[in-house]
Amino acid sequence: MNVGLRVVNTDETSSGSQTIDGVLSPHIVSNNYTNFLPSANFRYDLAQGVVARATYARTMTRPELGDLSPTSNIESGTRTGARGTPTRSGGPDPPEPPAAISPAARAC
Repeated sequence: MNVGLRVVNTDETSSGSQTIDGVLSPHIVSNNYTNFLPSANFRYDLAQGVVARATYARTMTRPELGDLSPTSNIESGTRTGARGTPTRSGGPDPPEPPAAISPAARAC
């Protein structure tokens, strides 16, 4: 058996733009977060030449570069707005934090 812990501290800053009533201005967003990512590997000899293995790991994926762009569009007359990265169709995507993935234990 072996176990481990990985600590990932992320400090990010993204620069983009925002539109308020049609006026374009710079927009900067900063974020800092820490993830703890444990892992464990188990091995058990069932019989000669037969080994059972199980693994657990918590991992994380990073967002696509285009998803880090901070974009805002605010209309004060209608009191509506949108945030996120524009899609190819012109609408905004909601901002998403990094995903933490915990795969189920697997036998190899």
